[in-house]
Amino acid sequence: SWRLAFERDLRHAAEERLKCDQDRRLLTALHTELTNAHLHAAELESKHKALLHELDLRAIEDDQRAQLARLMAEASGQEREAALQLERSRTNQLEEEVASQLHALDQARHEVTTLKARE
Repeated sequence: SWRLAFERDLRHAAEERLKCDQDRRLLTALHTELTNAHLHAAELESKHKALLHELDLRAIEDDQRAQLARLMAEASGQEREAALQLERSRTNQLEEEVASQLHALDQARHEVTTLKARE
């Protein structure tokens, strides 16, 4: 009778050992999956940070493009204003030259008239 009990206990112990081995293999597999999941998460986080950095750089680049466009428009406006001022200056200079020539012409006419009157 003790022999039957001993054999039953041995079978029970063997079954428990088999269960423990199965549980250990399952835990090892789960641990491997968890480690892989952590590695994948770290890789995704790294990619996410890189994408955020790229977006920041693109935003800065867009801001710089907009600023350059504003500066170019401003420079173009200043260029147009300078061209208008130059044109005004040339017009004023021509008007002064024409007025001077008209004055000289009037003086010449006056001299001609004076000379004719003497004759």
